[in-house]
Amino acid sequence: MPRLTVLAALLLLSFAAGAVESLKISVGRISTEQGRLHDVELSLNGLHAVRQQLHLSIARMELAQPYDLLKAIDIQCPEFALEQNSLECRSGHAEIQSRWLDAPDASFSFAFDRQRSEVHLDDLELDGGSLAVTALTQQQRWQIDLRAERLQGRIVRRLLKTQDFVQSSGRYNFQVKADGVKQDLRNIGLILTLRDLSLQNEDGTLASEALSAKAYFEANGRGDDAWRWQGSMRIDQGAVYADPVFWEAPELPAQMTASGLLQKAKQRLLVKNFKIDHPGVFSVEGDAQILLENSSPLRQARIFLRADDLEALTATWLTPYFVATELEGIGFTGKLTIAADLHRQALSRLKADFSHLAVNDQDSRFSLSGGEGAIRWSAENGSDNHSSIAWQGLQVYQLPVGPGRITLLTRDREAVLLQPVSIPFLGGRIEIGHFAWQHDTTQQPRIEFRGGLVDVSLERLTEALDWPSLSGSISGQIPAVTYRDDRLQLGGQLKIQMFGGEIRIDDLVLVGMFSDLPQLYADVVIDHLDLQALTRKFAFGSMQGRLSGFIRDLYLEDWRPVSFYAWLGTPDDDDSRHRISQKAVQNLASIGGGGAADILSRGFLRFFDEFGYDRLGIGCYLHRGVCQLMGVEAADQGYYIVKGGGLPRIDVIGYNARIDWQVLLTRLARIGTTTDSVVE
Repeated sequence: MPRLTVLAALLLLSFAAGAVESLKISVGRISTEQGRLHDVELSLNGLHAVRQQLHLSIARMELAQPYDLLKAIDIQCPEFALEQNSLECRSGHAEIQSRWLDAPDASFSFAFDRQRSEVHLDDLELDGGSLAVTALTQQQRWQIDLRAERLQGRIVRRLLKTQDFVQSSGRYNFQVKADGVKQDLRNIGLILTLRDLSLQNEDGTLASEALSAKAYFEANGRGDDAWRWQGSMRIDQGAVYADPVFWEAPELPAQMTASGLLQKAKQRLLVKNFKIDHPGVFSVEGDAQILLENSSPLRQARIFLRADDLEALTATWLTPYFVATELEGIGFTGKLTIAADLHRQALSRLKADFSHLAVNDQDSRFSLSGGEGAIRWSAENGSDNHSSIAWQGLQVYQLPVGPGRITLLTRDREAVLLQPVSIPFLGGRIEIGHFAWQHDTTQQPRIEFRGGLVDVSLERLTEALDWPSLSGSISGQIPAVTYRDDRLQLGGQLKIQMFGGEIRIDDLVLVGMFSDLPQLYADVVIDHLDLQALTRKFAFGSMQGRLSGFIRDLYLEDWRPVSFYAWLGTPDDDDSRHRISQKAVQNLASIGGGGAADILSRGFLRFFDEFGYDRLGIGCYLHRGVCQLMGVEAADQGYYIVKGGGLPRIDVIGYNARIDWQVLLTRLARIGTTTDSVVE
């Protein structure tokens, strides 16, 4: 606008230069689409001298954004040269009124002729720093250079049209270069430097702390409605928080680079190459095609990730998302490489390799060590890929599993075990005959499993579960097991051969296996176990005979019984030898509160190590923390736990019909740790 005023003044001067020494023009108001100028005054002195003096003042300016930063201006040029086809100001002085300026004074110079125009603005104290501007036009070409140093950020946030951030410290340096022809922008470049930047948004979800970084961006128009661009960023120090991720700069600078092509007519962004490098932790590189102004912008992409420190990678980028989920407390170590293709927002191909993998859970629900493997997967119909997973150590809750390797056929929405697997487990083996993972888009994934147990040590199993020690081994077939929606369900009857008999489990359901509160439901049938094999190394005491029974409506929370109806006793068809040791008599009596121990200590029966019996049995109905006890039949007072038979004969009678479950567990635990007693 000032330039138009000067040109108007030159037009007047061409008629009156010989008659006057000075010229002054005053305008009350000038209105344009960009705003209004009030009290505009232009004066030119020394018209016949080699150099003139130019003075331009605008008392008040009402301009549209972003020009509304300017409120008033006063320009003086003591060395102004006015020629027929040119005008020049070598060393001008300006006072610019703006609430963003720390001081109104600035230096400037300009030169205009028919072929070339040039403007320089220096030493403008802006937003705690300084600003310099150079603009040049030559024929139809133009270029501009904008440099700013040590800005505090208020002007930056204003130009970006955001006031959502509160800044406590830091400075900005930036340089912008642009050039073009007529109205067209051809090239643009930006260099931005941040020093010790600490800021955060109003709701605290995005913040930086003492951040120092340098960014570079350059774009070049090709003339065919396409732009070539490239950029980079280097972060030297500081930290960034983007809810819920907190990232801290490493010792060596983290760097990001990218380049590509912007096709304006097609509204398509081609990222021909990008790379993110976090030294010592991970690097990511690849390419992408993005459709702008599209609800599904990612058309396709290829990504390659290499992680040399999974512990550092997951601690920063994954662990924050695990909070308040079933994965909270799980950590990873090892190395990983991933090559992935994406098409229309979805994964289309995956190739992953990992080594030295370890998975640990703070709540001891799961752990893995010495993991090695390769995952191959494709979304293409009919494509078959082979994947393998191996480990040296595996633990699920308290149960340790030996080394193993599984090989899978992996397809679009399915993974199937290729060949049966035998894995060491507590002195025996876990046999896996069938495993399948299936997923359709409308439901949660479904897992199927079928296998068995072979010669698993009961002693090691009870030790791992911190149960009273048992001897012997377990073998059995595991029928179809399915897992969906965090619910594991037995699709048949689980049969376990142990202690010369059989245990059958029906209607087993496990909900929330890896949650903080797993829940288990089941019905159990116990059929003709050999009591001598069961109690041979059991601290409870020795017994001979057979044992059958059931546990109905079993319900466990966090692996602790909440309710059930259970019975264990002599089966009706048992014709084996029935003997019971003195210690077993005493322990059975202590459970039911009977008086057998007194009889043994005072009478002649104390001289016998074992006794004959006809039947034995004990039952419990657990409800609301209380166990309702019962025996093989009612007595005059109480109930028979052991009904005597043969010689020497002894009866064990229980008198406590109800007992607190925790008290009963305490008694059983005490029995399990009691050494053999001597009756005098």
